[in-house]
Amino acid sequence: MKIFVYLLEGFLTGCATVVPGVSGGRAAIAMGIYDRLILALAKPKSDLKFLLSCGAGGAAALLLLFPVAASIIEDCPAAVRIAVTAIIAASAVLQAIKTVKKGINASAICAFLCCAAVPALINAGMKCLFLSIGGTLYILAAGCLLSAALVLPGLSFTYMLYFLGMYVRTADALKTGDIAFLLP
Repeated sequence: MKIFVYLLEGFLTGCATVVPGVSGGRAAIAMGIYDRLILALAKPKSDLKFLLSCGAGGAAALLLLFPVAASIIEDCPAAVRIAVTAIIAASAVLQAIKTVKKGINASAICAFLCCAAVPALINAGMKCLFLSIGGTLYILAAGCLLSAALVLPGLSFTYMLYFLGMYVRTADALKTGDIAFLLP
């Protein structure tokens, strides 16, 4: 029975990860599995059943839902941009409310501004720089950034893919099994 629960938690986290602007890490926190997942990733032998079950559930969600989401992004790009912007705006408002309740200080304002600037900088600067240097280097650099998005709650992996212009290409690579694209 526990394995089914772990599979379901992984699947739900994977479902959240597929939606640009929604953080799988935040979903894991909401379900109360984030800390356990991070510890299991750090020491896989310590909680292997949980890690494998949760991972299988997450992988199933990604494989099933990523192509559907990519199709929607390709077919309705304006609607997706509006939806992603609404998701991000709602998150920003909720975070601002939390911050105001806790008290605003200089470090909170700096952190907010830095987090708000990251997608714009990545989209504008890194994309131009690495595309001019070479596609493989761009994919490698994007992979490094995306790996951070997988473990930092609140930073959406698929949002980063979307703004890096790699969402549909990644979905195609998952669908076709293009390991050469997925590994870097």
